[in-house]
Parts: sequence; structure tokens; C-alpha cells
Amino acid sequence: MDTQDDFGSLFEGMVLIDPFHVSSSDDLPPPPAPAPAPAPRTLDHEDVYPPQSQQSHSHPLDENLFSDLSVVHDPASSESLPSTPPPATQSDAHPPSTISRHVSRKKKRGLRIGYGREVVASASSSTQKLSPSQSDPPPPHSFQFRDDPNDRSSPAHDSPKLPPSGTPDESCPQQPDTSRPSNHPPLDIHLDSSRTSHRSKQPPLDPRPESPSSPHRIDLTDAPAERVQGDSPQLVTDNATQRLEEEVVNDDSLQAKNLLEPLEMEHGNISDEGELQFIKARISNRLHQIREMAASVSGQKKEFAKKRRKAADKVNLASASYKQLEKELDESCEAEDFERAEKVSEKLAMAEKEKEALLNELRETEADCDSIDLKLQEVLELQIAAEEEAASLLKEFAKDAADRANFVLRNAEEFSSVGMKEWLSSTEALEAKKIELDIESQLLKEAQSGLKDLIERSVKDDTLEKEVLLKKRAVLTEELENLLALVKLKEAEISENDQNIEIVDTRIAGVLSGFQEAQSTLDAKHDDLHSALSLLESESAALLLKKKQVENYLSLEEDKRSKLKELINISMNDAEEWQELVKLRRSLAASVLKCREDKIQFAKSEEQISEEVQILRQQVSAARTSLQELSASRASIQQDIVSYKHKVSFIEKRGPELEAEKKVAATARNFKEAGRIAAEAKTLNIEKENIMVKMDEATSKLARVEAEVQETIDEIQKKEELILLKQREAALATCKRLQLVAAGARAEGSAAHEISDPEEAAIFLAEAESAEREATKLEETYGFMVEERSKVTKNFVSMALIASLSRTQLTEMTHSGV
Repeated sequence: MDTQDDFGSLFEGMVLIDPFHVSSSDDLPPPPAPAPAPAPRTLDHEDVYPPQSQQSHSHPLDENLFSDLSVVHDPASSESLPSTPPPATQSDAHPPSTISRHVSRKKKRGLRIGYGREVVASASSSTQKLSPSQSDPPPPHSFQFRDDPNDRSSPAHDSPKLPPSGTPDESCPQQPDTSRPSNHPPLDIHLDSSRTSHRSKQPPLDPRPESPSSPHRIDLTDAPAERVQGDSPQLVTDNATQRLEEEVVNDDSLQAKNLLEPLEMEHGNISDEGELQFIKARISNRLHQIREMAASVSGQKKEFAKKRRKAADKVNLASASYKQLEKELDESCEAEDFERAEKVSEKLAMAEKEKEALLNELRETEADCDSIDLKLQEVLELQIAAEEEAASLLKEFAKDAADRANFVLRNAEEFSSVGMKEWLSSTEALEAKKIELDIESQLLKEAQSGLKDLIERSVKDDTLEKEVLLKKRAVLTEELENLLALVKLKEAEISENDQNIEIVDTRIAGVLSGFQEAQSTLDAKHDDLHSALSLLESESAALLLKKKQVENYLSLEEDKRSKLKELINISMNDAEEWQELVKLRRSLAASVLKCREDKIQFAKSEEQISEEVQILRQQVSAARTSLQELSASRASIQQDIVSYKHKVSFIEKRGPELEAEKKVAATARNFKEAGRIAAEAKTLNIEKENIMVKMDEATSKLARVEAEVQETIDEIQKKEELILLKQREAALATCKRLQLVAAGARAEGSAAHEISDPEEAAIFLAEAESAEREATKLEETYGFMVEERSKVTKNFVSMALIASLSRTQLTEMTHSGV
């Protein structure tokens, strides 16, 4: 009893099948027409573990428990399993009432139980009464054994075939994996393996990163003509499906795989819209950084402009003080107040030095402003370069998108063409197979009809005899009722008649048993043909679905190409706008840069001319010093000549007097006195001769000094004229520079007004007006032409405006001739 309890706990939940319990299944109604075969699916929980309602017909455990067990072969190990005869042929030889089961309990305990239990359990609910002719059609994932050894596709567990490439054939059945979860989705075809092979052949179309998180999947479970790839569980189909795969799909499997590869080209990648947005965001970010840099440089420019204004104010004050001192010096010279003139001259020299220092400081601040302007120019060039890069990136994206659109269209057309060819060839093959199966079905129907007619002809006489006997029995029964007196006689006759009926039934059963095997075979083939026709219909529907998929794919690819064209148009329009913006900025910046270069050149010319004027002034000062020296030397010589003339005149006047005195002394015979006077006269003559020689030398020297004085005066006059000319040139350069400064200040004031900074705009406007006043004074002083001023200040725009204004504003500014 304990042993039976152990067995009960061990085999609890098993479905036991009595193969002899189905021997009387001939009386069962015919099976319903099989529905179209469902799409291949995975084994779910109910296939592996049937519900309790399907296990309610299990038999109780007894001593002969293991005699009813059927050995179920593993599909992987049943490649060469021969066909077994159906169990119906054994029902007559082994009726259930004559079976004796004598198996020792020890042998039963040693038997390994549970091998193939899942497969038996999955089919137990539908095979409680098993008959090869009347049982329900097996599901697509069940195992069947055929009794026709010449059947080309034979059972589902035939030896698997390998494709010519050496890779395992995806359509061959595999052992169902019952360790999977009970409710998993239908099988998908993963193209990850083909992705690698495809991308190894195709060059990348864009730099976008590939996302491995979204592999492209195509569910082809409704299309049995497709090969299933991967190591997922495969479902077993019947012989018609395998014949169709061998004849139709075998040659097109690799082609179908190549057709499916373009479907995953865009998946796992950044979308084209995302790439365009990424490019625009990158451009916007870079331009934002450049604008921030421009704002920083503009702030620095304001600071240096303030310093330059302060330095200019100081220079103006120093210039006014210098002019005032010059005026005082002129007044002192006119009043011949030379002491005051000397003091004013010293103050003027100190003021000149201070003015030069302030001018140097102003030049340094202007140099700083120029350096800031250069930085702003560099920022503008960076902005223009970024905009050019934006146009280039958008053009490159448009070109790549156009290539991708052409590639998508080409692949879509190729996929559609080859897919439609495959669909047509598959449809033609299916139609041919359907015609063959229709013919075979008609032949089977004719064979069934002939067999039925043969059976009817074979039992016709016996049937007629049976009908006569039945009528006779009815008559005899009626006579028995009417003739109660003849009961015993009629009972004997009825008994004899019943024996005759049993003999006839025995003959009829013998005839029927002779045709039973043929009838079973025909019924089985009829069921197989009906199932094959149903599968062909389902495959035809699958091909129609595949055609729709191809058409849908072509439509999607056309939509994608149209979207790519839209993106191409958008990117090209954006690129053209960027190029036009760059062109406008460059044209306006070129005029501004030309004006700035002119201003720098004018400042350099002014400084150079100022240096030349300073040198000329130093030379004139040196010449004036030399002229003063020459004048002093001339005056000295002239004094010497006058002195010499006075001496000569004295000698000439003293000579006659000495002659008269000598004569008087000689007359008085004072010869000593006369000798002294004669010696004095001789000495005066010699001195006169010497004085005359010196006077001649002084006269010649005076002539030379006079010539040098004249040359020095001429040189001073020439240099003063040159100084005036240089001053005019410097004044012209200063005037032009001031005009450019005024125009730049007005442009900066307009920019400040645009950014709503009225204080800064007022400062720039005042600076522009001051520069214009100074330029006007110079124009009036030197008589410069006004046309030169208007020519210089044309098309002057602030760098800040050029960098910040939009394309429309820049276009309007260009057309207005600002």
C-alpha cells in the first residue's frame, strides 16, 4: 500500500493513454474540416502543461501501470526513424478484453519514467481516442508518423537538410524549448547578424553614431515561405509545408535576406531631423559664444574709449594753454619786454613738453582702441567664419541627405522589384502546387467514390438478401402476433432466420474488413490533402501579406525620401541665407575695415609728418642759431673794419701833420726832432699798410659771412616753407582722420542707440560733433574740399551692428547706402 502511494505521488499529473481504448473509434463522427493552419508560434504554457480539464480522463493507477506507456522519441534523435504502422491495425489483433498484463513490480520500478513527458502531455488532451483516420488534425508543432514510406516530405522528424552554404537550414524542426517562460511573444527575425555583413559592404552614409539599443525587427511569422534565422525554437510543419519550402523558398532565401537588410538601414541611428537639429544647435551655440565674446570686447572698447576721451580732453587743454602762451610771447616781443618774453618762452617750452607727453598718452590710448578694434574685427571674422562653416555644414548635410535619399530610393526600388518578382514566382509555384493538389484531391475523391461503389456492389446481394430477410422477419413477427398458436414453430423459424442474418453480417463484416485498410489510407490521404490545401491558402494569404509589406515598405521609403528632400531644401535654404548673410557682413565689414585702415594710415602719416616737422623745426632752430652766430661774427668784422678805417683815417690825417713838423724841425735845424718825426711817420706808414691788409682780410671775411648769412636765411625760408607744406599735409591727414573719427563716433552712437543706451549714444554724438568742428576749422583754415569729406565717410557702420544685425536689416542697410 505504501508502495502504491509512492507511485501515486511520483506519477501525479501524468496523462496515461490506452492505445487499445481507441479500437472502436469507427463509430465516432468524421472530423471537422481543418481550418487554415495558424502561423508558427512558440510553445506556450498550455502546450507544455495542459489544463486540468484536459486531464480528467486519466486512468487510475494499477499494477499494470507501465504497460500502457508509449515511447515518445526526441525529434533531434529521430532523424532516421522509420514509419510505423498506425495503431488501428493492431486493434483487431489485441482487443482490450483479451489483453493480459503481467509485468513484475521490480521491473516497473527500474523503468525510467518522464522521458518525453512534456511532448506527450502537450498532445494528450487531443489524443485520448487515437485513430489515424478520425482523430483531429495535428497542430503545426505536433509530431506525426506517416504510413507512406514513399512520401517525399514524410514526417516532421525526418533528417534535417542543410543549405548549400553550409549553414544550418532555418526551416528544419528543432526540439521545443520547454524551459522558456510560459507567455513569450511570437518569434521575430533579428537582423543584427545581417547588419554586420551589410555594413561591412556598404560605406557609412553619415557620421552619426549607431544606437545598439533599437535593433530593427521584422515579424515574418505569418509568412511561412521565409526562412527563420537564429537559435530560437522552431515549429514543426507538415509535409506540404516542407515540400513548398524545398521547391519555392530554397533558392530565394539568401535573396530575401539581402532584401530585408535595407529595412534596418535607418534604425539604430540618429534621425535626419535630429542631425539637422544637432547641426543647427551646434551653429547656434558657437554663434552664442562669439556674441558673448563680442559683448566682452565691446565692454573693453567702452573703457578704452573713456580713457581716450580723457586723454583727448587733456591734450585739448594743453593745446589751449600752449596757444595762450604763444600769444603772450608774441605780445611780449611786440612790447619789447624781453624779460617777460624769456619767462614765457620757458613756460612755453615746458608746455610743449607737457603737450608732447599728453599727445604720446593720447596715441597710446588710441593704439589701445585700435587694438580693441582689431579684437572686435577678429571676433567679427570668427563670426563670419562660423557662419561660413554653418553654410558649409548645411550644404554637406544636404549633399549627404540627397545621397541617402537616392540610396533609399534605389534600395526601395530594388527591394520592391525583387520582392515582387519573388512574390510572383512564389504565387505561381503556389498556384501550380494548388492545381496539383486539386488534381490529386479529385483523383482521391474518384478513388473513394470507386471504392464506395465497389463496396456497394460487393455487398449488394447480401444487402438485398438482408432486406428480404428483414421483411420476412417482419412478416413472421406479424404472423407470430396473429398466430399465437404457432408460436413455437415461428420461434424456431425466427431463430433460424436470426442465424442466417448473423451469417450475412459476418460476410458483410469480412468484406468491409478487407476494404478497411484501403479506406483508412484514402481517408488519411484525403485529410493530408485537405490540410495541404489549407496550408496553401494560408501561404497564399501570407504572400499577399508579404506583398502588402513590400508595398508598405516602398511607400515608407518614398515618404522618407520626400522628408529627406524637404530637409535638403530646408538645409539648402538655410545655407543660402548664411552665405548671403556672410556676403553682407563681409561687404559692410570691408568698407569699415577700409575706413579703419585709412584712419590708421592717416594717423601714421600725421605722426610721421609731425616728426618730420619737428625735425625741420629743429633744423630751422639750429640754422637760426648759426645765423645768430654769423650775425655776431659779421658785426664783429664790421666793427673791426670801422676801427681799421678810423686808424687809417687817423694815420692819413697824422701824416701831413708829421711832414709839416719835420719840415719845421729841419728848417729850425733841429735834426734830432726831425729824425724822430721821420721815424714816427715811417712807423705810421708801416702800420697803415698792416691795417690795410687786415682791413682787406676783414672785408673778404665779411663777404663770406654775408654769403653764409644769406644761405642760412634762404635755407631757413625753404625749411619754413617745407614746414608749412608739411603742416598742410598733416592738417589734411588730421582732417581726414577727424572725419573718420566723427563717422565712427556717429556709427558707434547709432549702435548705442540700437541697443537702447542713450547716455553712450550722447557721448559718441558729442565726440562726433567735436571732431567735425575741428575738421571744419582745418578745412576753413587750409581750404580743403568738402567732397573729400563726404567721400571718406561713406558706408561707415559699427562693427557691433555688423555682428548683431539680422540679414534683413543688413540688406536694408546695404540698399539704403549707409
